[in-house]
Amino acid sequence: MSRARDLHGPSTRLLIENVLRLKPWATAEEARRIAPWLQRLGDADLADRMAQARRRLGIPPEAGR
Repeated sequence: MSRARDLHGPSTRLLIENVLRLKPWATAEEARRIAPWLQRLGDADLADRMAQARRRLGIPPEAGR
């Protein structure tokens, strides 16, 4: 692991994308259980970032629900 990552933690975008690859329709609560580093984000911020990541990853809007 790089020294910068040791100081600042992993990329939030990468964490969210990895959670969604594992479980495409994870809730914010589930994402925080899978990746505890995400606990530092507020509910609305995490939900918005997860929605953006789903679009980037091409996950259909209603898939899995």
